Amino acid sequence: MIKISTNITRSDYWNYNKYAYFNIPKLRNRFIISNLSLPVIVMVLLLLFKLPLIFSLCWGIFGGGLASLFAYLRMKKRVMSLPESNDGILGERLIEIDETGVYQSNSVSQSSYKWNGVKSIEQNEAYIFIFVDTIMAYIIPKRSFVSDKDCLEFYHQAQIYFSKYLS
Repeated sequence: MIKISTNITRSDYWNYNKYAYFNIPKLRNRFIISNLSLPVIVMVLLLLFKLPLIFSLCWGIFGGGLASLFAYLRMKKRVMSLPESNDGILGERLIEIDETGVYQSNSVSQSSYKWNGVKSIEQNEAYIFIFVDTIMAYIIPKRSFVSDKDCLEFYHQAQIYFSKYLS
């Protein structure tokens, strides 16, 4: 059994949401379509008002880009305001893995998933994510490990446990 104690902050929660939006195909596609369609809609609306093509194109790109930026910032504000510090999403927690599954406990809750209930194990430069649903994951900041070696060992051991249930 490998145990890691960690503290999930609002910043960690935001970074997980960014990871999900840009790496989960369904969310990524929705994000791309909505952000690409805004400039086109602005341009078409301006053309419908019989404004010059160059003017419509410039304002479509600029206005659509600005609208996309505001949509991104609004999403960040919403995500950052969602979790309360005492509801179990943020704060101190203990995450354990063994040959049967992954376990998480904190001051208000406990959860566990057997490896056959895990969808994937992914990582980026700052986090390990153990996905238990399409968009729900255990967030494990790599800063929680004493060393890079410990982090790598945790990730590889989780992959080994998980892969036994894939075959």
